[in-house]
This record gives sequence, structure tokens and C-alpha cells, in this order.
Amino acid sequence: MKNKTAFVPASVHKKALAQKKMYETLLDSIEEGVTLINTQGRYIYSNPAADRIEGINPQHRIGQKLKDVYPFDWESSAQVKAMRTQKPILNMHQTYSVNNRLIDVISNNYPFYTDGAIVGAVSIFQDFSTYKKLIEKNLDLQLKLSQQQEEKHPLFDRIKNYHFPDIIGKSPALTRAIDRAKKMAQTDSPVLIYGETGTGKELFARSIHNAGTCAEHPFLAINCAAIPENLLEGLLFGTSRGSFTGAMDKAGLFEQANGGTLFLDEINAMPLVLQGKLLRAIEEKKVRRIGAKKEVPINARIISSCNMAPSQMIGGQHLRSDLFYRIAVAYLEIPPLRDRSRDILILSDHFIRYFNKKFNRAVLSLDYETITGFLNYEWPGNVRQLRHSIESAMNIIPSDSAFIDVSHLPEYMQLSTGLNDAGITGINTMNPEDVSQVVQAARQTNPRALQQQEKEFIVNALKKNKGNIARTAHRMRITRQALQYRLKKYDLKNLPAYIRMNPDM
Repeated sequence: MKNKTAFVPASVHKKALAQKKMYETLLDSIEEGVTLINTQGRYIYSNPAADRIEGINPQHRIGQKLKDVYPFDWESSAQVKAMRTQKPILNMHQTYSVNNRLIDVISNNYPFYTDGAIVGAVSIFQDFSTYKKLIEKNLDLQLKLSQQQEEKHPLFDRIKNYHFPDIIGKSPALTRAIDRAKKMAQTDSPVLIYGETGTGKELFARSIHNAGTCAEHPFLAINCAAIPENLLEGLLFGTSRGSFTGAMDKAGLFEQANGGTLFLDEINAMPLVLQGKLLRAIEEKKVRRIGAKKEVPINARIISSCNMAPSQMIGGQHLRSDLFYRIAVAYLEIPPLRDRSRDILILSDHFIRYFNKKFNRAVLSLDYETITGFLNYEWPGNVRQLRHSIESAMNIIPSDSAFIDVSHLPEYMQLSTGLNDAGITGINTMNPEDVSQVVQAARQTNPRALQQQEKEFIVNALKKNKGNIARTAHRMRITRQALQYRLKKYDLKNLPAYIRMNPDM
């Protein structure tokens, strides 16, 4: 019996060529370098970004063995290792020389399969020196801004230089946390702040710094979860000339924060190896720049934060136990918003006033359904989520609406109100201490009684301000137009003039 040769229809062959062309066009257009080697270590593909980053002519690469292109041996290649171990090699930082040019890249390397058999390895990499320069430029800007005086940069200081009075809330749990933080501010011991995402850990950290003896010195913050390990080490400890591609003699954040505070946000995301170096620096109060032989003394207070409970961090090997006990000399736990129900409406009132001013709105308050929904909600994103929810509502609320209702809020929240037709008004005009009592009373009050309550409040406000509409609206923190609307609604249009004629009433 004769062997039969498989017949491939022309349409299938044409489709395969079209797909190949599409993939090549896609790879040719991306900024990351992509190279592919076969099992013999010969290059069979490289995209323009790879040739540009490494300064290699593709004609001198394709068909060549890896060892003939680079000045390191076969075993040193992450691409070869991925092929041999049949496991990805991720976030590999490499520095090497090509044609007397130093290359600094970070790469992901994957074994490459065809029909279940390994046929090579692919490397996807990017220019690490460019990324590093961008991060360092941002950190330099942060340092320069933090050193400016308040009168020169009022907006920056208003946003960044928080103090304890900026922490809004009166719940017992929050008050206890603030009292503990104020005591911690009077020493220079390391502080570890634990709190869920969005509870305001950096707000507490900056307040501790500004209430302490180092307030006149820099406050530098770095998010340990947002920066790759190799870059994070250089940013913290500094670099010396020639330690890697493009490295210069540059002080790290420990040195730059001398006399001030270094805030290590999400320290539980820091790699364990780097945690060991951090522990040594804190204990010895010295750092050695990468590639340097001499140690430099440091004098910065360390405030760290984490969004995992200590038992979870240590038990799950997210944080070394010896480092934990060193950085948690003073330990501060910030309560989640669900445990601060009294503060929910106080914060809502604050954010409504803030966005009224920012967006030129005249919103008075939340309606009763929204109040009850907010009090029943778990707030997984805590204060940050509450702020964003109010901001979202303020973006879409009609200009003639005085109250935020459930329809104005993000749909993902799915507030559970459990209400019929009750409503409450005037929260924005009340003292924070009275809010919780009013909400409790409102649950047992019908809408007519609540309207009567608002009417009485307006009458009393007008009397206190001698019938002056502008001053009354200002004190009530609503617009003049919103007050006039309510005067008409409650048939009080002639009341301001009557009060002005009878100031002693």
C-alpha cells in the first residue's frame, strides 16, 4: 500500500499565512522586546523593539546561537533555563554588554510548545533603566515638594500635610486610635499602622510626623507593593556609580529622609530577602548603597503600614517575624468604617460640602433611604469608598436636586434600605453630635413630621440671623436659591421681611 501525502487546501494555507502576518504585525508594534530561540539555542525571531533595546542588527541575530550574540554562557540565560526546566522565569533583572554597550532589562521568559512538545523559549523584556529613571524622577519631585514652605505651595500642603484635626469622626474607636497616635508622635520609636484598605493609614502617618519633633524635616512615602524588588532596593538604600547600568552616586530614601520620617506603605508586600536588609538597616542605623563599600549613617523615623492582620502576615510568610517586632514597637490599629457607624454620616456631610464647593453644587444632604443604606452597608473600601461614592453621586445628581438618593450612587453598591416611603432632611444643617439621634428618631417618624422638623429648623435659623437670607443660607451651608425654594415650599416667603421688621421676636 502506497503512502498517501496529506493534502492541505489552498484556503487553509492562505488563512495560516494571514494569521502569521497578523501576529508578526502585532509583535512588531509593541514596545516590549520579544525574542524566540529553538532547542539548539539559535534565534529564530526578534521584534524591532528587541533589536532597538539591545542595539543588535536582526541580520546578525537570526540564525545565530545565543552564545555568539551575548558575552555570557549558555547556562546564564534565563531563556535557556525556562526551556530546560519547562517553567516560566519571571521578573528577571539582567545587566550585560552587547557591542560594548551596557544593557539593563527586566524580562519574563517562557518555554514554547508546539503540539505538546517543547520547541524553544520566548523572552519578553523591557528597558529597565528607563523605568527606573521615571520612578526616581517622581521620587525626586516628591522630595522637593515636601521641602517647600506652606505659603509657596498651599495646595500641595493642604492635600499632603495632614494633621490630626483633619481626621474626621467622633466614634469611640476612632477617638481611641487618634489618642494613641498623638502619644506615639512624641517619641521616635518605629510605628506599624494596621488598617484595611481605605481606612486612612497614610493620613495617620503624616499626622504623627507633623505632630512630632521631626515635623520640619522631610516626610517621604513609598508603596512597597507598587515597585519591583530590584528597583525598590536601590530606591531605599541608594546606588553607587557603576553598580549597574546607568547607576550614579545617588542617596536612597533612608538618607534623603534623615531627620524626618520614612513611610513604608504596604510593607507586607516587600520581598522577604529585602526585608532582611531593611531589618539590618533599622537595627544598625546604617545603610550601604548598592555597589558601595562604605556604610552611611541614617537617622529617619520609620513608620510602616500593612493591610493584613499581624497573625496573617507572619503566619502566611508575608512578613518576617523579627522585622515585625522591630517595626511594631508602637502598634496602631485603625478601625474599619463598618465599626464607626456614627462617623458615616459625619463623613458624608463633610464630603458633600467638599464636592459642593468643588463642583459648584447645592446638595443639602442624603435622603433617608440613602442614610439607612449607608448605615447598613459593609463598606469594604472604607472611607475612601465612601468619598468616591459621594463624588460619583455629585457628578450625576440633577442641578435642582437637594438630596442624594440611591439612584445617584454606583450600582455595584446595591444598598439595602428596607424602607417604605419614609424620608429625612436637614442632616447637613445639624451638629454632628445630633446626627445619630435624629436618624434613630427618623426611623419611627413619618415624612410629614420630618418636613415639619425641617420647617422649624429654617424658622429658627432665620430668627438667629435676623431674617437675612444670604447669611442664613451660608450658615445652613446651602445656596441662597435652595433656601428660597424651601421658603416657598413651606409658605414662608414673607417670614424674612417680618423678622427684619420685628428683630426681637
